Amino acid sequence: MPSELRVKSVPMGQKSSTRGTGWLIVLAFVSIFATFFLSALLALSLDEHGGYIAAFQENGERQAAMNADEELFGVGFASFLLVALWLAVTGAAFAIAVGTGLPVLRTTVTASIVFVVIAGVFLCAWLLFAV
Repeated sequence: MPSELRVKSVPMGQKSSTRGTGWLIVLAFVSIFATFFLSALLALSLDEHGGYIAAFQENGERQAAMNADEELFGVGFASFLLVALWLAVTGAAFAIAVGTGLPVLRTTVTASIVFVVIAGVFLCAWLLFAV
């Protein structure tokens, strides 16, 4: 008696999006973790820069001005890393959407907007409550 094999069939040209959704969830958790620390670095650099500028304006200390320039480099570096992470997350979301058959434009734009909102929330939280 022949055994019947049951195979999950997907119509031709249509891919299963279950794997894509799983990868998007993994991407979300990794990017949230990295964004948390990069926004902390940016918030601390902004706070230190503001403190050194205030000390320079109040006392005219040259050392405070030099420290403010160093912290300005930290602000630029943290901002660059956040932009690079944003581009990586957007590119990864695009690649996942293309590879799994999810709607490409909607997935990419949603991932990009959600990343920017989360980074803004983390940065505001760090500046308001932690620094």
